[in-house]
Amino acid sequence: MRYSAIFRYPNNKVITKCMKYVRLLQKQPVWQTIMHLFRSQKVATGMPIPEKVSLQYGSVLAGYRQTYQIVDKIGSGGFASVYKVVSQQKTYALKIIKLREIQVEERIEIQRRFEREYEAGQIHSPFIVSSVDQGKVRGNPFYVMEFCGGGSLREVIEEGKILGIDRIHQITLGILQGLHDLHSAGIIHKDLKPENILFTKDQTPKLTDFGISGFINHRMTVASWRGHAKTVFGTAFYAPPEQLDERVAFKSMGPTNDIFSFGVLLYEMISGGFLPVGPKEVFLEHIEKYYEKIGQQQIIPLRAIKKNIPEKWDYIIAKCLRADPATRFQSATEILSVLGKPVVRDQHRAMAGKGHWVLKVMNGEEVGKIYDLTRMQKEKGKRALTLGWYDLNHLCLNDIEIKESYKSYISQRHATLEYIADEKQPWIIKDGQWYAKNGAPDWHLSTNGVLVNSLQAGKNGHFIFPNDIITIGDTTLKVEVV
Repeated sequence: MRYSAIFRYPNNKVITKCMKYVRLLQKQPVWQTIMHLFRSQKVATGMPIPEKVSLQYGSVLAGYRQTYQIVDKIGSGGFASVYKVVSQQKTYALKIIKLREIQVEERIEIQRRFEREYEAGQIHSPFIVSSVDQGKVRGNPFYVMEFCGGGSLREVIEEGKILGIDRIHQITLGILQGLHDLHSAGIIHKDLKPENILFTKDQTPKLTDFGISGFINHRMTVASWRGHAKTVFGTAFYAPPEQLDERVAFKSMGPTNDIFSFGVLLYEMISGGFLPVGPKEVFLEHIEKYYEKIGQQQIIPLRAIKKNIPEKWDYIIAKCLRADPATRFQSATEILSVLGKPVVRDQHRAMAGKGHWVLKVMNGEEVGKIYDLTRMQKEKGKRALTLGWYDLNHLCLNDIEIKESYKSYISQRHATLEYIADEKQPWIIKDGQWYAKNGAPDWHLSTNGVLVNSLQAGKNGHFIFPNDIITIGDTTLKVEVV
């Protein structure tokens, strides 16, 4: 991680404050200096210390648009709590992050991801829980979303409700269409599980709880994988194998992560609570055995549990759960096609030659920022544009510089975009760049690779089309023609 305060907050005030505490160390006991640092969180995060917040029935919170009164607590987990609130005679759900309970150095990152979660809720989709407002209470951020009064898929499973084939098909289509809409916006859910599928009163399934929970749970899952603390393995059952290894996690971050989680969720829903390789209780103490069986494809056929299940469901689940992401279904659209409900895709290839080709940041530190490839290529007069980390020590090293302040997933020289001058497919993206290393010029790959719609671009490159999603570390870029 890049913890340098100069990198994260490049201004003289921060440097001056850091020097102040160096001088303090020379003049007073270490414990007193530590207390000064603790009280001045702005040195570490640039934000005021959030206060402890205790919400109860009748508490009123002011959002940016209107005020909300708490009428009930829905639940809590990790560092977040969800409440049932009312405003202007309408019922909503309010989610708040208790920043005070989070380590100081992680607060900015978690608040940023919480903001991304709010923005994801503004994607126009009937299968994603929509967010309507946001605000802060005593330094703790919250956002307001539509209230889904039909319970969760987890409740359906635990109550032992028997789902008919038609209802299974209906729920599955809704989840997949929600995933399609989410992925089309360049967002990976990262924490898909039955708890995060809610139902409206008319029983429409909706995706919720993406972004912050996936980040926290992944962090806890990886730590627990190493320390064998069974209390957090509820999410680990849904995490794809590649995400438990931090050495390769960001080389394979893409829609196929959610496809794996969907496969586990689908099996659990149809079987009535079983995991694809056996009862959950068997693996609580030895989670590694669960993933060994997944890797060996020792999946118990659904028809061994429910005899009337059509074979296509076993086929879908088996392909979703393949250990190698490249051999899974690559998108929700592919599964929808198997189910006879293909998504109508944009006719982008026919329109590819019109307008400017741009990359739009969909997830990352500068959401909404646009890089105009067509303009850059014409102004710079070259056929290859370089992409890499925004390095304050080497400004203008790349044509496209991606800001990444708190992690180190993007390489300094990460990728190359080459202009082919073909009207229908004018651009190709390649992993790495050509430059001299130790005095010898050669093509050097990035550390974590480049994904185009979950597929590795590699040294030879991958043609890009409008609506394609490029993933570089934790940043996603959407290809558009405007």
